Amino acid sequence: MTKQDIAFQISIDTKIKLMGTSKQKIATAMGVSLATFYKKYNDPSSMTISQARQLCRLLKLSKDDVKDMI
Repeated sequence: MTKQDIAFQISIDTKIKLMGTSKQKIATAMGVSLATFYKKYNDPSSMTISQARQLCRLLKLSKDDVKDMI
């Protein structure tokens, strides 16, 4: 796991907590199983551009938030 992967996970975890939601709810909103969400969460490079955009919309991530993750 790279530093970028860890930064990604921390950012996602923080946003999920701030929004008062859960990984299960985000996975459901993305149309994937929780297991698939965790695969993408643990290996962000396996996420498609479409999935990344969808995740950003669901978590209301700004461009600056995204820049901090990469």
